[in-house]
Amino acid sequence: MTGETAIEEQEFEVPLDANQVVAHNLARARALRGWTQEQAAELLEEHLGVRWSKSSWSTAERSAGGGRVKKFDAEEIIAFSHTFKLPVAWFFLPPGPERLDISREFQATILIAQFGGGAESVAPYIKRTEELLSWCDLPSYVPSLIYRTILDRAEIARELRGLVGVRETLSALLGAIDTIDEEMRSVDEEMQSDTETED
Repeated sequence: MTGETAIEEQEFEVPLDANQVVAHNLARARALRGWTQEQAAELLEEHLGVRWSKSSWSTAERSAGGGRVKKFDAEEIIAFSHTFKLPVAWFFLPPGPERLDISREFQATILIAQFGGGAESVAPYIKRTEELLSWCDLPSYVPSLIYRTILDRAEIARELRGLVGVRETLSALLGAIDTIDEEMRSVDEEMQSDTETED
């Protein structure tokens, strides 16, 4: 995508803070919808009650790269969710493969935090959600669907943790292979030197 709807390229300062992650995803959300900053500002005003100038929008998106980082508040993030028709969690997702300057381990850490860290840590959340859903008088199958979704998320988090562990193990193995390779080369050189001496 070109022009004003494209995501501005930034060099991130690592590690990112939560506000930088939100800023990055705000730019992604706008690009996803194909809106200019002016169009996005107009639509956001309906949910936020305040009109962002083009300069304010640009500053917010650019803050993903560090420097002067915009501090987002809860009302703004909820307004983003309504404006772009995306879940609040969208704005806290890690940058992903388009930002290879941020390690996969760090991005996995953000994802794991998003998924609640495991089934045991989301139990109070599940209980509170069920209380609210019963109070809202929703059909009985809705809480079980949400519960299943949360458990699925916890399972994904466990798998992500496992993948990070596998990657660390593979890195250690590659290091060991490099060491063995260097030792083999050294032995080869010594053997070649001995052969030349004998000749």
